[in-house]
Amino acid sequence: VYSGMCGSCHDQGLNRAPQRAMLSLMTPESIYRALTTGVMKEQAEAFELTDDDRKAVAEFLAKRKLGTAAEYAPK
Repeated sequence: VYSGMCGSCHDQGLNRAPQRAMLSLMTPESIYRALTTGVMKEQAEAFELTDDDRKAVAEFLAKRKLGTAAEYAPK
């Protein structure tokens, strides 16, 4: 889903889109929220992303499942 719908802007940082490396620093909850009620809501709707698609993108970028604690705590 990310490669087909999101990567064209985020992998190159086009149109003020944060690059993938920056997105990977976010929690899956933050990414999911952006796709459902936040700044990426319109894009997600335009691409007709399902809720499962939005969750998959969030978990893919954050490299962990929604609702799981981070494996380490920042020091």
